[in-house]
Amino acid sequence: GEDMRNIRRIKHLAINGGINDYDLDIIRLYTADATHPVMLDFSLTKLNSEVKNPCAYEGYVPLQKECDVTIAVDNCIPDRMFDGAKGLAGCMMSDRFLSIGARAFASTPMTQIDIPGTIISIGDYAFNGCRNLTSINIEKFGLLEALGASPFSTGCRIESIFLSWHLNRVADETFHDFNVANLYVDKYEPPTWKFDSTTKIDTLYLPYDPSKDLIGAYRAAPCWGEITEIREWSYEWEEAPW
Repeated sequence: GEDMRNIRRIKHLAINGGINDYDLDIIRLYTADATHPVMLDFSLTKLNSEVKNPCAYEGYVPLQKECDVTIAVDNCIPDRMFDGAKGLAGCMMSDRFLSIGARAFASTPMTQIDIPGTIISIGDYAFNGCRNLTSINIEKFGLLEALGASPFSTGCRIESIFLSWHLNRVADETFHDFNVANLYVDKYEPPTWKFDSTTKIDTLYLPYDPSKDLIGAYRAAPCWGEITEIREWSYEWEEAPW
């Protein structure tokens, strides 16, 4: 039922197996209470788009569906899955997951998120209003191709973000309200991304190439030249701190 008192003492919940739309109301209810924060471990979880009651044979009748969040595609975190979940202390993602939907983690109290290399896209405002989220760790050798509008508009300063050479689709407002101390961009040509007055990047790190003046190229490119500090890193960058 809706009585969650018997499991409020659980601070770390690992889900081993599949979840679908039948489970979303329970998960949202479980992470709604700010006085009982919980870490969700989805490392061994599969998100199933098939709407099927997995425990019908045991007589389980799911809650009447309260939210309109649905898993439209297997292993894609749906739009608004944890939007406003005041009790979500953190989320460990599965390396099966393929995308993070719009506002999927907006306005949660998380302090850190590790984004696996299988994630291809991050939707609009995915981490909007996460005012404690200072650490967003995107896997260095990942497949991230697309970013929506203001996905990292947390409202706080992010320590480091790494964007790989795969990234080729960004929205006009991707870097709106973007505040990062160290931005690592693994691209040998300056991308034509748009920055605005809310974009704050302290230090830009570029890959080291002795045959090219990458720093000069970026300084001459629109938007990029406004960054005060631009540096190169060598290919010992596996040891870099992101």
